[in-house]
Amino acid sequence: MCHFIESIRLKNGNIKLLDYHQNRVNKTILHFFGKKNLINLEKELEKESLPPVGVYKIRILYSQKVHSLEVLPYNQLKFSKFQMIPVPDGFDYSFKYSDRTLFEELTKKIKSNTIALFTQNKGLTDGLFANLVFQKNGMLFTPDTPLLNGVQRQYLLKTKQIQEAKISEENINSFEKLGLINAMIPIENIDFIEI
Repeated sequence: MCHFIESIRLKNGNIKLLDYHQNRVNKTILHFFGKKNLINLEKELEKESLPPVGVYKIRILYSQKVHSLEVLPYNQLKFSKFQMIPVPDGFDYSFKYSDRTLFEELTKKIKSNTIALFTQNKGLTDGLFANLVFQKNGMLFTPDTPLLNGVQRQYLLKTKQIQEAKISEENINSFEKLGLINAMIPIENIDFIEI
Protein backbone atom coordinates (compact mmCIF):
# COMPACT_ATOMS: atom_id res chain seq x y z
CA MET A 1 0.00 0.00 0.00
CA CYS A 2 1.21 3.51 -0.82
CA HIS A 3 1.96 5.83 2.06
CA PHE A 4 2.24 9.59 1.84
CA ILE A 5 3.76 12.36 3.94
CA GLU A 6 2.71 15.83 4.95
CA SER A 7 5.31 18.07 6.59
CA ILE A 8 3.66 21.04 8.28
CA ARG A 9 5.38 24.08 9.77
CA LEU A 10 4.52 24.95 13.37
CA LYS A 11 5.92 28.29 14.51
CA ASN A 12 5.26 29.58 18.02
CA GLY A 13 2.09 27.53 18.24
CA ASN A 14 0.77 28.61 14.84
CA ILE A 15 0.17 25.98 12.16
CA LYS A 16 1.13 27.31 8.73
CA LEU A 17 -0.69 26.74 5.40
CA LEU A 18 -3.06 24.16 6.88
CA ASP A 19 -5.66 24.70 4.12
CA TYR A 20 -3.04 23.92 1.46
CA HIS A 21 -1.96 20.76 3.29
CA GLN A 22 -5.58 19.65 3.73
CA ASN A 23 -6.22 20.21 0.03
CA ARG A 24 -3.22 18.06 -0.91
CA VAL A 25 -4.29 15.26 1.48
CA ASN A 26 -7.81 15.37 0.04
CA LYS A 27 -6.56 15.16 -3.55
CA THR A 28 -4.17 12.33 -2.72
CA ILE A 29 -6.78 10.21 -0.96
CA LEU A 30 -9.36 10.82 -3.69
CA HIS A 31 -6.84 9.88 -6.41
CA PHE A 32 -5.53 6.70 -4.80
CA PHE A 33 -8.49 5.49 -2.75
CA GLY A 34 -11.50 7.07 -4.48
CA LYS A 35 -12.82 8.56 -1.27
CA LYS A 36 -13.19 12.03 0.20
CA ASN A 37 -12.65 13.60 3.60
CA LEU A 38 -11.08 10.57 5.28
CA ILE A 39 -8.54 12.65 7.18
CA ASN A 40 -9.21 15.99 8.85
CA LEU A 41 -5.80 17.48 9.63
CA GLU A 42 -7.19 20.07 12.02
CA LYS A 43 -8.87 17.37 14.13
CA GLU A 44 -5.74 15.21 14.04
CA LEU A 45 -3.62 18.14 15.25
CA GLU A 46 -6.11 19.01 18.00
CA LYS A 47 -5.34 15.61 19.56
CA GLU A 48 -1.69 16.61 20.01
CA SER A 49 -0.01 18.74 22.64
CA LEU A 50 1.85 21.09 20.32
CA PRO A 51 4.80 23.17 21.57
CA PRO A 52 3.83 26.84 21.99
CA VAL A 53 7.30 28.27 21.28
CA GLY A 54 9.84 27.54 18.55
CA VAL A 55 9.80 26.12 15.04
CA TYR A 56 8.79 22.49 14.55
CA LYS A 57 8.08 20.10 11.71
CA ILE A 58 4.86 18.14 12.08
CA ARG A 59 5.43 14.99 10.02
CA ILE A 60 2.30 13.01 9.20
CA LEU A 61 2.47 9.58 7.55
CA TYR A 62 -0.86 8.53 6.06
CA SER A 63 -2.76 6.48 3.54
CA GLN A 64 -6.51 6.19 4.08
CA LYS A 65 -5.84 7.03 7.72
CA VAL A 66 -3.08 8.65 9.76
CA HIS A 67 -0.40 6.07 10.59
CA SER A 68 1.88 8.35 12.59
CA LEU A 69 2.25 11.96 13.61
CA GLU A 70 5.56 13.32 14.89
CA VAL A 71 6.46 16.80 16.11
CA LEU A 72 10.16 17.39 15.54
CA PRO A 73 12.39 20.42 16.24
CA TYR A 74 13.31 22.03 12.93
CA ASN A 75 16.71 23.33 11.87
CA GLN A 76 17.02 24.63 8.34
CA LEU A 77 19.79 22.97 6.34
CA LYS A 78 22.45 25.18 4.79
CA PHE A 79 24.13 24.65 1.46
CA SER A 80 26.70 26.53 -0.58
CA LYS A 81 26.82 24.59 -3.88
CA PHE A 82 24.46 22.83 -6.22
CA GLN A 83 24.71 19.91 -8.60
CA MET A 84 22.27 19.17 -11.40
CA ILE A 85 21.07 15.56 -11.54
CA PRO A 86 18.72 14.21 -14.22
CA VAL A 87 15.72 12.13 -13.22
CA PRO A 88 14.38 9.55 -15.68
CA ASP A 89 12.06 10.82 -18.40
CA GLY A 90 8.50 10.04 -17.44
CA PHE A 91 9.25 9.82 -13.70
CA ASP A 92 6.20 11.17 -11.86
CA TYR A 93 6.27 12.53 -8.32
CA SER A 94 3.10 14.61 -8.40
CA PHE A 95 2.06 13.11 -5.05
CA LYS A 96 4.21 13.29 -1.90
CA TYR A 97 5.03 9.60 -1.50
CA SER A 98 6.88 8.43 1.59
CA ASP A 99 9.00 6.19 -0.66
CA ARG A 100 11.88 8.37 -1.86
CA THR A 101 14.16 5.53 -2.97
CA LEU A 102 14.89 7.04 -6.39
CA PHE A 103 15.90 10.39 -4.87
CA GLU A 104 18.14 8.65 -2.34
CA GLU A 105 19.84 6.64 -5.10
CA LEU A 106 20.36 9.70 -7.28
CA THR A 107 21.86 11.77 -4.45
CA LYS A 108 23.92 9.26 -2.48
CA LYS A 109 27.20 10.73 -3.77
CA ILE A 110 26.26 14.37 -3.16
CA LYS A 111 28.38 16.20 -0.57
CA SER A 112 26.68 17.53 2.56
CA ASN A 113 26.93 21.22 1.63
CA THR A 114 25.60 20.63 -1.90
CA ILE A 115 21.95 20.63 -2.92
CA ALA A 116 20.77 18.33 -5.70
CA LEU A 117 18.88 20.17 -8.43
CA PHE A 118 16.79 17.72 -10.38
CA THR A 119 16.30 18.09 -14.11
CA GLN A 120 13.92 16.32 -16.45
CA ASN A 121 14.18 16.74 -20.22
CA LYS A 122 16.87 19.37 -19.45
CA GLY A 123 14.35 21.52 -17.55
CA LEU A 124 14.90 22.33 -13.87
CA THR A 125 12.28 20.78 -11.59
CA ASP A 126 13.03 20.72 -7.83
CA GLY A 127 15.68 20.37 -5.19
CA LEU A 128 16.02 17.19 -3.15
CA PHE A 129 13.48 18.24 -0.54
CA ALA A 130 12.15 21.55 -1.83
CA ASN A 131 10.94 23.59 -4.75
CA LEU A 132 13.35 26.03 -6.35
CA VAL A 133 13.32 29.82 -6.40
CA PHE A 134 15.61 31.87 -8.63
CA GLN A 135 16.29 35.59 -8.29
CA LYS A 136 16.81 37.87 -11.26
CA ASN A 137 16.63 41.68 -11.31
CA GLY A 138 14.93 41.72 -7.90
CA MET A 139 12.19 39.31 -9.00
CA LEU A 140 11.65 35.70 -7.92
CA PHE A 141 10.93 32.83 -10.29
CA THR A 142 10.21 29.12 -9.92
CA PRO A 143 10.49 26.46 -12.62
CA ASP A 144 7.23 25.80 -14.44
CA THR A 145 7.96 22.05 -14.46
CA PRO A 146 8.14 20.93 -10.79
CA LEU A 147 8.05 17.26 -9.94
CA LEU A 148 5.98 18.19 -6.87
CA ASN A 149 3.89 21.35 -6.73
CA GLY A 150 4.59 22.04 -3.06
CA VAL A 151 2.27 23.92 -0.73
CA GLN A 152 4.67 26.84 -0.22
CA ARG A 153 5.11 27.12 -3.99
CA GLN A 154 1.32 27.12 -4.47
CA TYR A 155 0.89 29.80 -1.81
CA LEU A 156 3.65 32.05 -3.19
CA LEU A 157 2.29 31.76 -6.73
CA LYS A 158 -1.26 32.51 -5.57
CA THR A 159 -0.10 35.57 -3.62
CA LYS A 160 2.08 36.65 -6.59
CA GLN A 161 5.30 36.68 -4.58
CA ILE A 162 6.93 34.42 -7.19
CA GLN A 163 6.15 33.61 -10.80
CA GLU A 164 6.69 30.61 -13.02
CA ALA A 165 9.37 30.61 -15.72
CA LYS A 166 11.02 28.13 -18.06
CA ILE A 167 14.31 27.40 -16.31
CA SER A 168 16.67 24.94 -17.92
CA GLU A 169 20.23 23.70 -17.80
CA GLU A 170 20.96 26.14 -20.64
CA ASN A 171 19.56 29.32 -19.05
CA ILE A 172 20.24 28.76 -15.34
CA ASN A 173 23.24 31.10 -15.54
CA SER A 174 20.97 33.98 -16.58
CA PHE A 175 19.69 34.03 -12.99
CA GLU A 176 21.65 35.61 -10.13
CA LYS A 177 20.74 33.52 -7.10
CA LEU A 178 19.13 30.24 -6.14
CA GLY A 179 17.14 29.30 -3.05
CA LEU A 180 14.81 26.63 -1.74
CA ILE A 181 11.22 26.79 -0.52
CA ASN A 182 9.00 24.17 1.04
CA ALA A 183 6.41 23.96 3.79
CA MET A 184 9.20 24.48 6.32
CA ILE A 185 10.98 27.27 4.44
CA PRO A 186 8.77 30.32 3.82
CA ILE A 187 9.94 33.11 1.54
CA GLU A 188 11.40 35.18 4.39
CA ASN A 189 13.66 32.26 5.37
CA ILE A 190 15.20 31.55 1.95
CA ASP A 191 18.99 31.29 2.10
CA PHE A 192 20.09 32.28 -1.39
CA ILE A 193 23.37 31.24 -2.94
CA GLU A 194 25.04 32.88 -5.93
CA ILE A 195 24.77 31.05 -9.24
